[in-house]
Amino acid sequence: MAIEINSKSRNYKAALVLPNILGAFCLILALVLGGLYLFFSLNFEKINKSILEKENDSLALTQSILEKEIEIIPIKDKIVNFQFLISEHKSPINILAIIEKNCFPNVWFSDLEFNFKEMSASLSGHTDNLATVEQQFASIEKEPLLAEVSLSGISLLGGDEEEGEVMKEGVDFNLNLIFKPEVFDK
Repeated sequence: MAIEINSKSRNYKAALVLPNILGAFCLILALVLGGLYLFFSLNFEKINKSILEKENDSLALTQSILEKEIEIIPIKDKIVNFQFLISEHKSPINILAIIEKNCFPNVWFSDLEFNFKEMSASLSGHTDNLATVEQQFASIEKEPLLAEVSLSGISLLGGDEEEGEVMKEGVDFNLNLIFKPEVFDK
């Protein structure tokens, strides 16, 4: 008895295995690609929705920011105006301190007119005699924050009665002071 080997059957089985493996691989590959497509298409829709929500939120936030800026603009203008007023404000405190420091005890100043633009002051004063006027003038002339000092309107007063009124005695005078710009720095 002889065993016959059929070579055709072996080739037939080998020929069927390779296409089956390739078919199964293609089927698995198609399923994987289809699953990935579905996965990414669903995620893509979720991402698009998220982007639209973020854009809507950012538009609302931008609108809110613009509204706040509109509210802030008048406040900013007021601050700028106030800064200008503060920077241009000149306080007469230093000027009054200079006058007080240099005023003699027996000299009375009754009127003070100050011109901030010209940085000058005009003082109307009264004292008992001309010597005190001279000393007062010399004292205030030494002040380093004064650019110029002048004396004017000197009037000698007598003690005569005029229609029932007693006139005051002494000397009336006017001091004109021009200040240096540094007077406002201190």
